[in-house]
Amino acid sequence: MNHEPAPEEDTKAPESGRVPGVEAIPELLERMDSVEELAAGLFEEISSFPVGGPWFWAELNPEQARNLWAELDGFVVWLQNRILRHSSNSAGWIPACWYRHPDAVELLTALMVAHKAAYRSKSAKPGFELTEWFSRALWPTMESLSQRMTFKNCMEGQGHFDATSPGLELTAASPHFTAFVADETGVADSGDTARVPADA
Repeated sequence: MNHEPAPEEDTKAPESGRVPGVEAIPELLERMDSVEELAAGLFEEISSFPVGGPWFWAELNPEQARNLWAELDGFVVWLQNRILRHSSNSAGWIPACWYRHPDAVELLTALMVAHKAAYRSKSAKPGFELTEWFSRALWPTMESLSQRMTFKNCMEGQGHFDATSPGLELTAASPHFTAFVADETGVADSGDTARVPADA
């Protein structure tokens, strides 16, 4: 019985002299950078910031709030000067007194966070994150401020004007609400239940 010799395994390197798989190294290094960035961000958030993250105004201590005010101020000035002021419609501008409008502060904070997510990634791959920030974050936010007329009086009067009406203000854990929850759940409020602050 004849046994043909098994074909020899080709162990020669490609003629180009390149080791197979080398071309994948840059992508692997990029992925490692992304993982390291994510891990560092998670560690910082878990160890340094309160529940709700570093942008939840209601839970920040004075130093954290001061830092966030400074960061938000820089972002708003950049936003107005770089993008918004070039519109001929001043209804889409942000006045100098923006920080005296609590609703605008919350919306602009969210807009800034979305901007950080879109623009500060280390990935060099082309994507839609930047255009999505404009279409899904910036313009809807500015449209919301316009519809709410948050800055209308301030822009028209060239100075800060408080809202003509204080609006409806709710109180957390009102007696009627507490009674309703007790009826719905069959459990009386012990007074220890954690509640979201009224101004959150």
